[in-house]
Amino acid sequence: MGGDGVRCADLDIDAGTHFIPIRIFQPEAGSGGLRVWAHGGSWITGSLDQWHGATTEFACVSDWTVISVGYRLAPQHRHPAQFDDVLAALAWAEANDVDDLPPAIIAVGELDPVIDDVTAYARALHEAGNDVTLQVFPDTFHAAFLSPYSDMRRWLGNALHDHISHQSSPQ
Repeated sequence: MGGDGVRCADLDIDAGTHFIPIRIFQPEAGSGGLRVWAHGGSWITGSLDQWHGATTEFACVSDWTVISVGYRLAPQHRHPAQFDDVLAALAWAEANDVDDLPPAIIAVGELDPVIDDVTAYARALHEAGNDVTLQVFPDTFHAAFLSPYSDMRRWLGNALHDHISHQSSPQ
């Protein structure tokens, strides 16, 4: 049990040469969609356990199922191992009856050292034809999502919830 009305389950995805741990967070009230989540930590730190509380709240606020990926960390695993693990989790989600991918809803702090990577990623997704929402939070540092008082955490959950509500409302 994840708490806060969210059920959790741990699985290992077979990536051929290794297993990738994932944690699935499912809102007890049902799910409006699916989000594959790569936790923060600049690819060198972080874990499913360290991000458990933040990811539980994210699933609860958004009413979406969240698959958190325990990707391999640098420097023990060279780039692009981290991306490969996240892509393998996406492929697993797709192979397990996930029909349409949700929109990319991305948030980053203005003072985050990875802001350039995040905005470039959002731009690449948009140029590839994906529905992308990017929110840059002023005066916000790296890892702000981890704070239980984070505007970013609430914004992401509400943005997903609002997206699903808008999709299901009559046009």
